[in-house]
Amino acid sequence: MAELRKYGVSTDIIFPLIDRGALDFVMGVTSATGDIKISKNGAATANTTNQLSEIGNGLYKLTLTATEMQAAKIAISIIDQTNPKEWEDQCILIDTYGNASAEHAFDLNTASQVVASVAGSVGGNVVGTVAGIVGTIQTLDALNAGLPATIKAITGLTEGGTWSLAKIFKVFFAVLAGKWQDKIGVSGTYQLLDSEDGTTVIAELVAKDDSPYTSFNVLI
Repeated sequence: MAELRKYGVSTDIIFPLIDRGALDFVMGVTSATGDIKISKNGAATANTTNQLSEIGNGLYKLTLTATEMQAAKIAISIIDQTNPKEWEDQCILIDTYGNASAEHAFDLNTASQVVASVAGSVGGNVVGTVAGIVGTIQTLDALNAGLPATIKAITGLTEGGTWSLAKIFKVFFAVLAGKWQDKIGVSGTYQLLDSEDGTTVIAELVAKDDSPYTSFNVLI
């Protein structure tokens, strides 16, 4: 996993070195020119400005200069050029932040960010999206005002109070659920039950002998 460091700012990288051919940390080693290489954005490697500095207990520090930190992705290889080697080959990956040329432009060191207004095509897209949402809302308002009356005219629904899309959908889903019962004491009248509670009567269907149609009275 890559280390995160600020773009163009000198930084210290701390890491352990493993004893060559062993599992323990190695102590007391020094690096020489050619042992530590840096590659910036996948370019050819070059020697780093600084060498290792031992911290102690198998831990070492490498200081990278501000210039060396001017890249989006940085790879550091730490390979002993002597024979036999004193430590196992090591590689350190770095992703930078806080600059337009960094891997992550967002500055993680800034506690609060000021978000500037965005102009141009993005602004146009935002305006277009908002306009589209407003248009959709206006369309739904128109439907809510006109659709119930249209459905009533087509289906022969009686008034049943003030109509809305919500009421229409409630009746629609109740019909889909198909929960009906005979109206007690009234022949030819069937009661539609609420699809949610299964007990509330929300409409009545009355069969007519002299017509192929029925009357459908909404009670909610």
